[in-house]
Amino acid sequence: MKFSESLLAASLVAAAVVRAHFTLDYPQTRGLIHADEPTPICGGFNNVTNRTEFPLDAAEIQINSHHTLATVLIEVAVGIDDPSSFSQLNTTSSGQTYGPLVPFNQIPEGPACYNVDISSLGLANAQNGTNATIVIIYDGGDGNLFQCADVTLVQGFKVPQGFILSNLTCLTITGNATSNATSTSAAPTNSPTSSSALTFVQVSGISLFASFFLGMSVYFV
Repeated sequence: MKFSESLLAASLVAAAVVRAHFTLDYPQTRGLIHADEPTPICGGFNNVTNRTEFPLDAAEIQINSHHTLATVLIEVAVGIDDPSSFSQLNTTSSGQTYGPLVPFNQIPEGPACYNVDISSLGLANAQNGTNATIVIIYDGGDGNLFQCADVTLVQGFKVPQGFILSNLTCLTITGNATSNATSTSAAPTNSPTSSSALTFVQVSGISLFASFFLGMSVYFV
């Protein structure tokens, strides 16, 4: 009986660990090993092995959160073939800098979809055929987790049907405002909701992001 109880306890612990992670469902992830997800900047996958086409203009990114409440940040390196450090994110190969693709936001457990538009960043080298790497930084309350997607930007590219859940509400996040829109159909509505519980501080090369609900996480740039 004691042996069985020990096995049950171990199973419950293992299940809890898995639930604290997330998946990048679109665009295609560089790779996923749950135990390596805490490894920056791409969850233990340090080399580009495959690139998928991704819209240069209006597009959607879909993840699936396995934690009750999580904080998400999405950054992108444009024109850098294989970024290996945080200093290369939100930076072009020519050194032009810009903000994150999706700023800090909180999501509940389950699938989440984000409306993004790389062309709106105003980058000189964000053109048809440019390579980019999208980096998801996720915190379910127990530390930062990472996944990457390596893409080639294509003007007017349409995501094949079935890659994004058609009934999923996509978020358009600008600063502290969030608007909702049904995936692959309607444009964002004008009904922002506050995200003021999140703060972002950068001090002496160390970026900190904090949520009053989730505590503080740290990653180095």
